[in-house]
Amino acid sequence: MSGLVEEQTGRAARSGALFVFFGKRKSALKIVFFDGSGMCLFYKRLDRHVFRSPQALAPDATSIELNERELDALLELPSRPTWSFPPRPWTSHVRWIAPSPHEADLLLVGIELGGLMRSADGGATWEDHRPGAQRDVHSLAWHPRARDRAYEAGGGGAAFSEDAGETWEPADGGRDRHYTWSVAVDPEDPDLWYVSASTGPFAAHGRRDPQARIYRRRAGEEWHPLAAGLPDPLPAMPYALVAGDGRLFAGLADGQIWESSDRGDTWQICATEGDPVGGLHALAFTDARTDL
Repeated sequence: MSGLVEEQTGRAARSGALFVFFGKRKSALKIVFFDGSGMCLFYKRLDRHVFRSPQALAPDATSIELNERELDALLELPSRPTWSFPPRPWTSHVRWIAPSPHEADLLLVGIELGGLMRSADGGATWEDHRPGAQRDVHSLAWHPRARDRAYEAGGGGAAFSEDAGETWEPADGGRDRHYTWSVAVDPEDPDLWYVSASTGPFAAHGRRDPQARIYRRRAGEEWHPLAAGLPDPLPAMPYALVAGDGRLFAGLADGQIWESSDRGDTWQICATEGDPVGGLHALAFTDARTDL
């Protein structure tokens, strides 16, 4: 087991941490730790039911590190008994963590499927699901300049907040697809934001045609589908959107990256160097003109 700990986590088995391993069916677990004099192993198998466990954020991750204090506080929320996840109802998990760029202790956390939680003290205590927000949270974003503006994409639609995540307003008019996944906001304009959407979870994440689109919303307008230069509908789910410097990038599940240099009006595919990108789940933008 010591070798497995180091292979799967990259940490020394004798570091003093607890290492928890689940069986494939989640009906059994092993806990390995070093007590100062030798390695200890605890084993437990449930006669019925299964253990709850968090899901790793990266699809190819072999381990996930948990903060005991924050996890305990989160699991004490009153809505926890209602959390579920359609493919495996016992595996509801933290899907997104969004620290505020304006207040160090302000956090938004999305549970898939459970709700949008808020903490104003760095995770020590939590406010339960926020009014008006989607309960099936997929992604969250803050505006980098408008300190009270936040955005959500979820399994039943999109929403936004103008009071730092306290309350939320649905934003779904004009969109014919309501299973939204990624959200991005223009850093210059808090009223200009984008979501990717599909007809449903099985289309978005299965092997069928996702019938996906990217939508743009401006102040006082409903959602508008973006297609000039893009395949319509898209052949792979846009898992990642990122905006910056007047540009918008979309990363598709099959590894394609598309760029718009005019805030979504027109699009072109990006050429990539090196080995082909077989799949894509996240994108990040940095201004090359900024001295780091």
